[in-house]
Amino acid sequence: MTQEASTGVITLEEERPFVVEMLLSFVYTGHYILPPTADKLLPNEALLHLQAYTAGQRYLVAGLKEMAKQRFLDLVGSEIPRIGVLQEVVNWFYHCIPDSNDLRSFRKQLALMVRPELDSRMQDKKFRKLLRKEPEFAVDLLMASFDRQKPQRRSVTLWCAKCEEVTVMTQTGPHY
Repeated sequence: MTQEASTGVITLEEERPFVVEMLLSFVYTGHYILPPTADKLLPNEALLHLQAYTAGQRYLVAGLKEMAKQRFLDLVGSEIPRIGVLQEVVNWFYHCIPDSNDLRSFRKQLALMVRPELDSRMQDKKFRKLLRKEPEFAVDLLMASFDRQKPQRRSVTLWCAKCEEVTVMTQTGPHY
């Protein structure tokens, strides 16, 4: 018999109390709110959603994970935070969330959000330092660059009513 079964107490030592509060809120209600005390401990709302995502990943609560991911993406959207916040977000993505296929997909979404601003961000010494410190993020950005430029094949079938000849024309163009 496990300790939890014999005592009726589950100890979640890896989690901060406000993360446990978000987890329990989700389990009981199907959604979570950011606890009022959380901003004193962690002033970056994006990181709060990433911590909720991590709890969902760690405790296999798929709904919490999906909700936290969506709330993170809605918050960040196409506007990537200033470099200090981005460093914290990247650190969380690459060092704190247990690895999974879902996480790799989520990392790709982050890289795709950063990609349009890459040229301007490369002028920032702090951003270049971030890329040196987090090589996996740099690789994800590079892969996102190639994904956007992957050629897409388009085919058009033409039929001549007069001679009944069928011609297939193929064009390779940019992938959007």
